[in-house]
Amino acid sequence: MDTHNGARNLRGSLYNVFTWARPRNVLSTGSDDQQTKLRRSSDTAWLDGLRGVAALLVVIQHIHPAVWWLAMCDDVSDESTAISPGTWPVLRLLFTGGSLAVELFFVISGFVVPRRLISLIQEGRQDDFVEALNSAVIRRPCRLLIPAMLSTLLLLTFFHMTGIDPNWNGPASDIFSELWLWILDCLQMMDFYNVYASRYLLITWTIVVEWRGSMAVFVWLFAIHQLRTHWRVLLTLGLVLYLVMCTISTQYAAFFAGMLTCELDLICTSSEKGQVRLPWSRISDYLAQRRFLRGLVMHLVLALGLIFASTPMLKPDLATTEHAIQVCANWPSFLYNIVPGQYWAKWPGIQYRDFCYFWGAWLTILGIKEIRWAKAIFETRIVQYLGKHSFALYLTHTLVTSTLTRVLLILTNHGFMQGDDAGWPFSAVPLGAWSKYLSLDMGPKGYEPAVLFVLAASLAVIFPLAEIGTRIFDQPSPVFDSDTMLLSQLPIGLFVAATSASSIVPHHSLNNIQQCCQKLTKAFPNQVLSPNVSTYTQYTDRWTENARLEPTCIFLPRNATDIATAVKIFRDRSNKRGICPFAIKSGGHMPHAGANSIDNGIVIDLTSINEITIAEDRSYVTLGSGNTWSKVYDELAGTNLAVPGGRCAGTGVGGIALGGGYSWLTPKVGWVADNVLNYELVTASGEILNVKRTGSHTDLFQALKGGGNNFGVVTRFDVRSFEHDQKVLGGFIVLPINARTTDEVLRNFDGFMEDGGRDENAALALEFVMQKNSSKSQILTWITATDGKEDGHPGLKPFVDMQRNQSIASTFGPTTFAEYPGAVPPVSRVLFATVTVKAAGKVMKEVHRITNQVYEKFSHIPDLIWDVQYEPLPKAYRDRGYARSGGNIMGLNYTDDDLVIVFLMPLWQSAVYDDEVYRAVQTWLDWVYEYINVNDVGYPFQYLNYAAPFQNPLASYGASNIQVMRDVAKKYDPDGFFQRALPGGFKLWERSEDDEWRG
Repeated sequence: MDTHNGARNLRGSLYNVFTWARPRNVLSTGSDDQQTKLRRSSDTAWLDGLRGVAALLVVIQHIHPAVWWLAMCDDVSDESTAISPGTWPVLRLLFTGGSLAVELFFVISGFVVPRRLISLIQEGRQDDFVEALNSAVIRRPCRLLIPAMLSTLLLLTFFHMTGIDPNWNGPASDIFSELWLWILDCLQMMDFYNVYASRYLLITWTIVVEWRGSMAVFVWLFAIHQLRTHWRVLLTLGLVLYLVMCTISTQYAAFFAGMLTCELDLICTSSEKGQVRLPWSRISDYLAQRRFLRGLVMHLVLALGLIFASTPMLKPDLATTEHAIQVCANWPSFLYNIVPGQYWAKWPGIQYRDFCYFWGAWLTILGIKEIRWAKAIFETRIVQYLGKHSFALYLTHTLVTSTLTRVLLILTNHGFMQGDDAGWPFSAVPLGAWSKYLSLDMGPKGYEPAVLFVLAASLAVIFPLAEIGTRIFDQPSPVFDSDTMLLSQLPIGLFVAATSASSIVPHHSLNNIQQCCQKLTKAFPNQVLSPNVSTYTQYTDRWTENARLEPTCIFLPRNATDIATAVKIFRDRSNKRGICPFAIKSGGHMPHAGANSIDNGIVIDLTSINEITIAEDRSYVTLGSGNTWSKVYDELAGTNLAVPGGRCAGTGVGGIALGGGYSWLTPKVGWVADNVLNYELVTASGEILNVKRTGSHTDLFQALKGGGNNFGVVTRFDVRSFEHDQKVLGGFIVLPINARTTDEVLRNFDGFMEDGGRDENAALALEFVMQKNSSKSQILTWITATDGKEDGHPGLKPFVDMQRNQSIASTFGPTTFAEYPGAVPPVSRVLFATVTVKAAGKVMKEVHRITNQVYEKFSHIPDLIWDVQYEPLPKAYRDRGYARSGGNIMGLNYTDDDLVIVFLMPLWQSAVYDDEVYRAVQTWLDWVYEYINVNDVGYPFQYLNYAAPFQNPLASYGASNIQVMRDVAKKYDPDGFFQRALPGGFKLWERSEDDEWRG
């Protein structure tokens, strides 16, 4: 869902608030714009949501007039306080959870901030770790302190002009004195050894703690990064326990607790899983095998965390267990017995809560992380909305609480928490007839209608203000075009640029893109299409609606030289001021938005690069990257030659070959990429290379075999050919979906896999098509004998027998690669996703059971077709490919297991349900990965051409292979041109916060 373009003003902000609050959006997941949704990793999305809820709790605590009485379970002026629901454990957190929220901030920061650094350590990339650490040490204080300083500047200006007392410090006598006090504030804020709160913004003390905690984590990581993972984990755990149990440093312990949780999380999702044995590994393995018991334990962890988080504040003069029992009878006071004595020695009744808040925050995060339904709550759209604006909520709400909230508290006769209402500008507001309605005090303490009114009215203003704050503090800095910028824009532009706290992303102004299109048109007058040309829509059309975008222009190159010229034009316009973003289309089969087209950019359509030439010695065929495989098969018909290619004839040569390429000939010759002998490649500098297995570009040759579009534009493939008349026996057999047939098909598939791929002329794929109308649900068994013979293929025989006895329909029979039957249902919108599992009958059955379960959960989506396919990938297939090419970059040589590629392809009609389908696919991935990881029956590989836009197939190749690809990309594209200007596809480099592109 797109947010309104007018969000930079108040009206746009209000529009966004109400749009995000719609019921459909509240219950859905996803990000607020399509590009972010396609790019966003889901690993830490729930933490963003939790941070947003924590920020909201801080705001509510600062608004609520009875927060301290509820926190103490005691109010001498109102004996009903102790029995108010507002004092009950867990429920108390709604109004008093702000203190816990701060501890949550620290644990979350400890989890998120060093995550990339820990990942680099685990991958053994020590040089990259040191480089990233140096950058983080500079970025982190800027990210925290600059917004805090400028938000206090905004507040002091407002308070001074209105004469409002911001806290209990009166305004200075003149604006210059005020500015001098602000400068002193800033200097003390930058004092690493001083926790200081601004006189204008009290919560800035937490910003300083965030800075100090982050620096402590960085220092600790640098100190232990050479150690083995086992010792890093144990030493960090020891440090956490020391800080909590032996000192009163729970806030810093929270950072290290988050870091420890992050390290363990990364271990569980990396190649180190199972290799790192820790003292609790045996217990963890035991629970992993018992899902119900594990779920019960994690629910108890979450419950204990919430109980700790609900700890009441005790009055310093009555800080005893007896007092807790007396005024908070619903509180399990036995928990006080585990609080170390030093917490009672300082600030009795208050300091001990730090101990409880630490355990409350850490246990709560551990519980939510492992409980599917709890994690899903924090991934819903409305909670993600809070997460997006959490920093701005935290920094800007003081403006409202100091003005509107105080006015409303006086109007409702609730005064203010500090009781300092007298003498401020709004103290004489006439109540008149409103007092009778706004002063209602019926209901339990903390839930009075008047109090709820103040909360609602304040939040209604705070959220739009936070929208504006996010635009200032968390959005990319503007890019100033010297040709168009007006002098009057400079002050605002400099302010926004200075206050921007996030990374600068590549910018592409329409002016920049238009100039690239104009230069292309000048260089190639008849090869550039603009939207006003009649044939434009012919080239923007795609087989799925969700892949159709509106490029600014379309370039139709005819050879590699044309593309080299275009790349040089794009590079000339790509600098710190902006880029010319572009997309590359070969066949256009990938259905994800942005994969082969682009909005506000340029599409390089390779259709005209369609050479098909047989080498004189017939050992290979030269294929232009703009061909589709149907054209290739048609051209080779009658030549008695064959090349491995796409099973769906309409797919493009370029995408299939660069993503790996699974074909009907894979059992015989391996991946399509394994059969490429030479690539003609246009590099980022515009140089045209011929990349072969031997010569000066061997590293690039290997990286291109599965590495996607990260290294340049491939214009030609020389593909190894072999003698074959192209006649095959194949097609699909349609079977009904029922329990008996499903079991038989999966059993026969398991029997096929038991052969281990020895029959190189037998190819198989299973496809289950599920629809709400069960009569339309069916099983398609795709069976192919590439030698054209029915006999001699024992793995295929059971499926042929099912054709005779159970099939509804069948296309199985003599055919050719060019005429091979297809079966793609009418589609509007499509999404791909994939996992790889070990070949075993029980694994297939469980994965299929999970697939059915997820479909039932989301079958309410109108016109949803839930299509899942199983494709064999035994070791023998891979070995034959390696023997032909010397290997590829996909990381499949690290295991001797026979594997199965599981390919999920949901199809649906309306864009209204895009987010729900995305959530369904993410749920499927989560559930399948949970099963295969717990039972060690999976393999990390994700087939790039089947991957969801939010998956990371390149990382699934393994740490060493992705490092090889990154090194190759840096060698041939040191400026990261193809990472920045070509946003489609799966990228190798990550954008850092200083606009550098790094592996």
